[in-house]
Amino acid sequence: MRRTILSATLALAGAAVLPSAAGADTATIVVIDGQCDIFNVGWERGVATINEDATGCGTKYGVGVVGLSHAGHLGHAMIFALHDAASPRQQYLLQFSYPLGTGTWSAYVSDDGATYRSVGGGTYHTTK
Repeated sequence: MRRTILSATLALAGAAVLPSAAGADTATIVVIDGQCDIFNVGWERGVATINEDATGCGTKYGVGVVGLSHAGHLGHAMIFALHDAASPRQQYLLQFSYPLGTGTWSAYVSDDGATYRSVGGGTYHTTK
């Protein structure tokens, strides 16, 4: 699994960050199906941003990129590194199939920054 995440990260490192389609900083609401997690995904100066909506169940936030991912055979993916103030010693990696709409997601967590373990996956949809 570590090699898969590393491959995805390396593939994304060389990917160009895509600007928003409208050219302005707009947010998309992403709802994780069957979970209480709701995220606001947007663009800030050409970088993808994410934060958990106040109506969700957590306090995660972070930044990410769009690129080609080999992890989970998603093709194009939006991948975020997330921090959770409630779990300051853990780092999360959240991956959405891209373009955003209705698709799949997967999540990983690291306690040491060197190894990651899967903590879930499933489907998501957007409401905006």
